[in-house]
Amino acid sequence: MLHFMLHSGRRNPLRIILAIAVFITVFGGATMLLWNWLVPEIFGGPEVTFIQALGLLALSNLLIMPRSRWHGGWRYREHWKEHLHEHMEGEQAKEDSNGPSKEDDSSG
Repeated sequence: MLHFMLHSGRRNPLRIILAIAVFITVFGGATMLLWNWLVPEIFGGPEVTFIQALGLLALSNLLIMPRSRWHGGWRYREHWKEHLHEHMEGEQAKEDSNGPSKEDDSSG
């Protein structure tokens, strides 16, 4: 009966909440223990609390996480590539319509 409840096809919100809580506790605790073990001894830095360790995890995630995940991944990049390409085509058309530049005249 327990096996069926734990491995049923439906997602159980309680299991998801429990998994998130375990994840936060384990990684926050590991960060706190590693920081308090290494940083004060190696660099003479301060020890951190559990909440501060969670903040360090969040900060490191923001700094290390690929930028593409912030804005919707490859679709977002493709949108801006197209936007830049259109902009560059517009700039090229403006230059072409203005005639040769001064740099072109000085070569001959």
